[in-house]
Amino acid sequence: MSDSTDQAALSALFREAFGVSTPHFETIKEHASKRRIYRLRDQQRSVIGVVNPDRAENRAFVEFAKHFKKNGLPVPEIYCSAQDWSAYLEEDLGDLTLLDRLQCSRDTQSALSDALLALYREALEQLCRFQLVAGRGLDYSFCYQGADFDRSAVLGDLRDFREQLLQPKRIAFDAERLQSEFDLLANQIASYPAHYFMYRDFQARNIMLLNGRCWFIDFQSGRRGPLQYDVASLVYQSAAALAPSEREALVRHYLAEACKLEKIDTAQFVDSLPTFAIIRLMQALSAYGRAGLRDGKEYFIKSIPSAAKMLTETVQQSILAARLPEVLAVASKLST
Repeated sequence: MSDSTDQAALSALFREAFGVSTPHFETIKEHASKRRIYRLRDQQRSVIGVVNPDRAENRAFVEFAKHFKKNGLPVPEIYCSAQDWSAYLEEDLGDLTLLDRLQCSRDTQSALSDALLALYREALEQLCRFQLVAGRGLDYSFCYQGADFDRSAVLGDLRDFREQLLQPKRIAFDAERLQSEFDLLANQIASYPAHYFMYRDFQARNIMLLNGRCWFIDFQSGRRGPLQYDVASLVYQSAAALAPSEREALVRHYLAEACKLEKIDTAQFVDSLPTFAIIRLMQALSAYGRAGLRDGKEYFIKSIPSAAKMLTETVQQSILAARLPEVLAVASKLST
């Protein structure tokens, strides 16, 4: 679809929402997504317009955003959506992400500043509300990639890791051993309680900073799942490169907040977190393979070694480390 077609569709929504048309358009980088994202401006307002051929994905985002907004969570307001779910307009939260702020700070200091640490804590406090409060009344029929992060969903992510990354990069592996380790990981993940809202892509790039506070986007892949996955997604994000001590402090903060809402086996949570991080890092790496190796987006190709290095280190920390030699071997090959 051409930019002119996108702009015509979004201009119609703009007119429906605000009674005026012909806004100024600015294209926004969409990263790995198939979504085409624009900033629409007139003299009174600035909004974000999204056009996406995956209408089920659009519907999930719009309906989830409305639900979270009703529950008082800091997510963008939805102004208008097309009847066929092909496009929508949402609140403009600006361009600054938590990851942007973190990476800028790396120029002057390696450790998290007090201000950044406070933002990470705020993000985890809000995560508790997504998972343990708003998730209770969510209509999971809107989930477009399956309503549950169960054993089959884990195996699907691991299969993508093999097919989208290992095979295109011609990484040698023992297929039978690797599949056996995939089965082990899936069984382990499936053994934990999984009736919470799982954001799925809870990372610093999806946390916007506006007026000094955290706002949240890109939760359309959410589903029912375990608590650990989202925490691992944030604190083990390879691009953020948090120090182990920072990671541990943030996990303690999350658990203190979550335990105010529900009784949690904190020792089990901490022990299991590296295993969840393995799954998350492999999912991220498969996305890098798809966007980088298949679609030719250089940013994602460059992201593979650092994420693979984080995966290597995380496998070594896991309670399953001795039982994952093939995963460790392929991660080591990817990191060089």
